Amino acid sequence: MEYIDSTRPSEGFWEKLGTDLARMHKADTAAFAKSGSYGFDRDNYIGAGYQKNTGKDSFIEFFAECRLRPQLEMAEKYFESETVRKSYRLLDTLDKYLIEPDRPSLLHGDLWSGNFMSDEKGLPMLIDPAAYVGCNEADIAMTELFGGFDKRFYDSYFDFMGMIPGYADRRELYNLYHLLNHLNLFGSSYLYAVVRTIDIYSF
Repeated sequence: MEYIDSTRPSEGFWEKLGTDLARMHKADTAAFAKSGSYGFDRDNYIGAGYQKNTGKDSFIEFFAECRLRPQLEMAEKYFESETVRKSYRLLDTLDKYLIEPDRPSLLHGDLWSGNFMSDEKGLPMLIDPAAYVGCNEADIAMTELFGGFDKRFYDSYFDFMGMIPGYADRRELYNLYHLLNHLNLFGSSYLYAVVRTIDIYSF
């Protein structure tokens, strides 16, 4: 970030951020996930949280085994036994709720309002990624977790990328990963949101 001279966002900032993210999500991912369609060529971090990126040919399998399972195992100390039972049942039934994407997408991985800025020309720059190849909806869901981006961002993104019906029903499940990561990093203030989300998807 020390190489970016930040200034005020330019006119059309939000539209460009949305379109540029959609272009990234449509780009070829073969160079980034070499041992499967989903994952990454190395493990990395999301904040201080370790992120497993073992390659898988199914996004649902990747999300279960490399995103939710490691976080759920770490979070068990916070859970009552019924929540533990529900959480592992959820891992076995993710295909009831998630879909396999039409294409794998290179994701920022931690796309909230603190992880983009404007450069010296006022153009959008993404920073501090937790990159992996996954489903594009996971990035969009993260943008909505802590208040959301400007409407112009979403309009521009979906005009370019298209939207698969049912995204709103899947959004909280993608964000369960981030809530679990926050629970494991920062403690029990995130417990209610985690348990609530597990309850939504474990009937």
